[in-house]
Amino acid sequence: ILRGRPSVLSIFPDRGGTAGGTDVVITGTGFLPGSQAALDGELLFPDGGIVVDESTISGHVPAHAAGSATLAVGTPLGNAGGSTLYTYLPPPRIASITPGSSAAAGTTAVAITGDNFSASTHIYFGTTLTGALPLQELFLQSETSIIGRAPPGSGQTTVWAFDEALGFSKLPGGFTWRTP
Repeated sequence: ILRGRPSVLSIFPDRGGTAGGTDVVITGTGFLPGSQAALDGELLFPDGGIVVDESTISGHVPAHAAGSATLAVGTPLGNAGGSTLYTYLPPPRIASITPGSSAAAGTTAVAITGDNFSASTHIYFGTTLTGALPLQELFLQSETSIIGRAPPGSGQTTVWAFDEALGFSKLPGGFTWRTP
């Protein structure tokens, strides 16, 4: 049986966070058992991805610096790819919070400036991300500005910017609740 040269048609999603781990599906032709997918030479997990059928590979992307990475699939019939790109995006980042403090009862209006904010960005106040309280009435003004109301709390705390697809960053000691 003669087969055509393998090809890559798409990768979905075509973007994710720099920490890696995004689940992707690659479509194309000629993905025989033993085929492996890589972004800039780094294999998808596990072992270059899972060959679902001759036109589909699934896997998790490796970590990578922000920017574009070229997708390539090595198959027993030869290599495919070269022009299909995957974009690595940095997580949202908080630069500052104004004002940097409020009464312990919370509800103070705050403006958060930073980078890479989107409709998927969430802001949390707390020592750990898992136990943190969300910014109330969060409103995305732009890619660099979010406004909302501080939740109630006490003492100095870390402020977190979280995006499920891109990861998180933190501003240690970024906010303080004052006692009366």
